[in-house]
Amino acid sequence: MSKNLKQNHSQSVPQNDLPNKSKPGNRLNPLSHFNGFRLLLWGGALLILSLPLFAMLFTTEVNWTIGDFVVAGVLLFSVAGLMDLALSLTLNNSYRMAVAVLLASLFLLLWINGAVGIIGSENNSANQLYLAVVVVAAIGAMSVRFQAKGMSVVLKLMAVTQVLATLVGLLLRPDSGVLESPKDSYTSLVATLLLNLFFVLLHMTSARLFNRAAEQ
Repeated sequence: MSKNLKQNHSQSVPQNDLPNKSKPGNRLNPLSHFNGFRLLLWGGALLILSLPLFAMLFTTEVNWTIGDFVVAGVLLFSVAGLMDLALSLTLNNSYRMAVAVLLASLFLLLWINGAVGIIGSENNSANQLYLAVVVVAAIGAMSVRFQAKGMSVVLKLMAVTQVLATLVGLLLRPDSGVLESPKDSYTSLVATLLLNLFFVLLHMTSARLFNRAAEQ
């Protein structure tokens, strides 16, 4: 009788409703997601890189050299590649957003610092202090093996480093061009502080997202 009950039970459950991990549709494949976003990511990087080239066709104020395009290309496509890698390795949206904010902050920091300078002009040696933020990011990320909880701490350290670099650059190097002219020193100083506050907020936002990813 028990044999008949087992047969009846197996017949009452359609085979198509049984979970089958061997079916491709039941496998979680991160590479199959966000294809549209990847197209937007790489296309956006190429578009940004081509903007100075188009601008040079219509104005003489933009005058990029081949070296400028090479540096910008390395930065842009490195950011796009790392973001693409993050999309492939995890489905945690908070972690993905944290990586996106982190990469955006590092890209803008290097781009602005190299193009016009954060303190004074791009030729001001005080701006080299901001490379410490990049060093903290690289060494910190490898030390915590990119784990979300550890990355949250790394981003907070980056925010502290950003503040320290600004203070050292302004206080210990008064010849930086921000404080040398009494006429516009106040405006330049406020602009410098606001720009650094923007980067600190980006770092702390990324830290909060990494912390959220660790809790999920």
